[in-house]
Amino acid sequence: MKVAEPFKQRLIQGHLLTKSSIPCKKKGFFAQGQMEALAAKEYDVLLACFKAGVHCPTPIGRVGNYITMRLIGDGHEAAPQLRDAELENPDVVLDQILDDYLVMYRDAHYVHGDLSRYNILWWKERPWIIDVPQACKVTKWSDMRRVSSLIRRDIKNVLSYFERYDVHRNIDQIVEVFLSSYMPDNQKNFRERVSVLPRSEW
Repeated sequence: MKVAEPFKQRLIQGHLLTKSSIPCKKKGFFAQGQMEALAAKEYDVLLACFKAGVHCPTPIGRVGNYITMRLIGDGHEAAPQLRDAELENPDVVLDQILDDYLVMYRDAHYVHGDLSRYNILWWKERPWIIDVPQACKVTKWSDMRRVSSLIRRDIKNVLSYFERYDVHRNIDQIVEVFLSSYMPDNQKNFRERVSVLPRSEW
């Protein structure tokens, strides 16, 4: 199968075949091993999220730097991005997104790292989280200040979109819910440390 450009996707009998990136020998962009590592990471993140109950594409398999996943859509084309959807109950939709993201963080122990209206699809009257190769695993070795910052940025991106529907939420309370729901054992004192820091240093 020929793939002509980076992030090219093919639909195969209701499945989505995606290739993370294309090597360019002339510029030395992404060695094959790096590409395969990126694809392996994306597959692992999707699998962990799917098993945890996050509404995301079902991972089917991976060969090299190719990943096959179930298509979120009608079998012929992908569902629209959230930015292109007209929401009748935006409050409910926002709750669904935040609930899914909380499951991703609390149960799968991943931070998306780039969550926004562009990588949430709207299908069958609910949102679906996609595009996770940049996701950050939260472990006992994690920099929790960075984790907290990524969560805050992701949530801010989502909340900013829903302002067009005049839906507003308290981002501090939401971040607190996330950090209260899961914290690696050796990081339990992180919230005590961060509480004495200026917000600009979070």
